[in-house]
Amino acid sequence: MLAEIKPYLATLTSSQQRIDFLQQQQHQPQQQQQQSSTDLPIEQQGQLLHLLAIEQEVNHDLDGAIDSYTQEIALLTPYPLSEALIKSYIERSFILYLQTNDPLIYCPDRVVAITLGRQLGEATILAEALAQSAYFIINRMNLGKVSKG
Repeated sequence: MLAEIKPYLATLTSSQQRIDFLQQQQHQPQQQQQQSSTDLPIEQQGQLLHLLAIEQEVNHDLDGAIDSYTQEIALLTPYPLSEALIKSYIERSFILYLQTNDPLIYCPDRVVAITLGRQLGEATILAEALAQSAYFIINRMNLGKVSKG
């Protein structure tokens, strides 16, 4: 299904059109469920939420993006650890950074992403989580030097 969605998304000219389409796709399994027992696999539901969050960010709907990433996290958390879950924590922390610029608000997700990245053992996603956290870690080290001086 997602193989069909991504090319179609590329044909839509505005982010709002893409958001509307993704929201329609997100609700489509619920409509299909009334007619049959088929449903989108959890991974694909998560990917739809991730695509929706990206489009919401492009459309400057940061609250919507946070909600979509939060739904993706809630959806994926009960299942085996995946790069998608880690990526959703990284992306949500970035949106929180854009909204608040407050490390106490956006860094907890980055810490979770590092922890999960280490558990998963995939170097690429762990490197991404560490890179996103580097500024926060360096800042904390510098604050420690200032307070000691």
